[in-house]
Amino acid sequence: DRASFMEYKFNGGDCGQSFNIQEADQFECTDFLGGPPTTGASYLYVTAQKDPSVVYFSGFVNAGDNFPLTPPPGDNIEADSTVQIFNGLPPIEGGTGTLLQQSDWHTSCSQNIFLKDRFGGIQLVLFINDLGVTSCFVDVNFGFFITNEGASGDAVVTDFTTNINGETFDLLPSLPGPVPPNGSMSVSLPYLIDMTVRQQYTVSSFIGGVTTDGQDTCQDEGNLAFIAGNPSIAPPTCNLQVDVSCSTSAATVDGSGNCDATYVTCDEAPFYVGFRYYGGACEPQSSNSQPGFTCEDVPFEPIPSTEYAAYIIVEGTNPEDTYWDGWVVPGDLFPMFDPSGNAMSGLVNVTIYEDDTLEKPCQRILFDISCEAPLVLNDRFGALEVFEFFTSSQQTVSSELAVDFAYTITNAGASDSVNLASFATVINDENVDLLPLVPSGTIDPDDTIQVTVPRTISLGENIITTSVDGNTLVSNEQCSDIDQLTFVAGA
Repeated sequence: DRASFMEYKFNGGDCGQSFNIQEADQFECTDFLGGPPTTGASYLYVTAQKDPSVVYFSGFVNAGDNFPLTPPPGDNIEADSTVQIFNGLPPIEGGTGTLLQQSDWHTSCSQNIFLKDRFGGIQLVLFINDLGVTSCFVDVNFGFFITNEGASGDAVVTDFTTNINGETFDLLPSLPGPVPPNGSMSVSLPYLIDMTVRQQYTVSSFIGGVTTDGQDTCQDEGNLAFIAGNPSIAPPTCNLQVDVSCSTSAATVDGSGNCDATYVTCDEAPFYVGFRYYGGACEPQSSNSQPGFTCEDVPFEPIPSTEYAAYIIVEGTNPEDTYWDGWVVPGDLFPMFDPSGNAMSGLVNVTIYEDDTLEKPCQRILFDISCEAPLVLNDRFGALEVFEFFTSSQQTVSSELAVDFAYTITNAGASDSVNLASFATVINDENVDLLPLVPSGTIDPDDTIQVTVPRTISLGENIITTSVDGNTLVSNEQCSDIDQLTFVAGA
């Protein structure tokens, strides 16, 4: 019969710990960003599959705590339900929490659902239907027996305590009075045992007393140890773990080769600076921090075209020093360098002409090329943008960074090889299938496979998301993992 109430325990953790016998069309679990944590609180949102407006539970639950599934008044829980686990208040509740796991499972008690079944990060511990309450929690009674073996005089109990797995209970208020000679008394203590966890219970009791005349004292101890609870679930055989990292051979600020530690500013007079020409007016596209920078769109002349080539002349502080003289198409790169081979210094004058007759200047730009004033990659000076530079100490530094993405897959399962079904990454917006790069389609237990993908990335934020899934060769268990690397190149 369908349940009118269910209670689940939130364990957290990924889909790999799922333990049930439901068919594939009844149970499905998907992790995102590695699944929910096994500590702290997560937000759970549980609905009926056929009508998501029927919400059985919504709220934050600490890992290790229970939560209820409550249908609308007069209804039973539907045959199939969905639980979504978020790292904060979900968008449907007005928040910005990210989905970490979604499970669809069969919640009808008519078949194939049992106490202790695990569905991703949750576990069934109690349900109520027409047959009554069925629970993973068992009420037990501990009995404590006291005997006064003294030959004469009543014994007054002064201390009577017990400790169960670190929790102390005072039993003294439960005694009706003194214990007569050769007499006995008993006390019962109710206690709730969690059968979802197999563990040892240690019960230690202490009693102390004195005769009614106060002449004699005595004490005793008693201990009981036992194991209760269903056996713990064995670690999943299928356990894939994927990790992605980024490295570069380009010059980095700290010499680490880390992709987020690249140079963006030149620190001495450059021998070469590469600019990308875009065309367009001085403002609002100019963006730099040079105090002496000026840009002028020549009055009564057209603004530099963003579609057609322009003729550009770049002169140094000495007009005889020409660093560039030629045509440039919008979107193309052009170099500034001293033909004599010296490092460039001082101010440069850039004049953009409509054609090579040099009769119609469109824009005049003045800025410092020596790097004494900040010269930063991607800075805009009117129609020009800094793309790269070369100095003696830093060598070539570019706004396009050559990097290597290293992808590592580990078979953390204990006993079975895993066949890889898919292995892919998204580098910013580029989808890359990594499976053809794997030498073998299988990974042995505790083995690791690494593939490297070279790429050219731009300065700024980069997001690399990688996923892998597969199945064990013997037991055909499925598992998957996902890793996301986010960094700002040139930060």
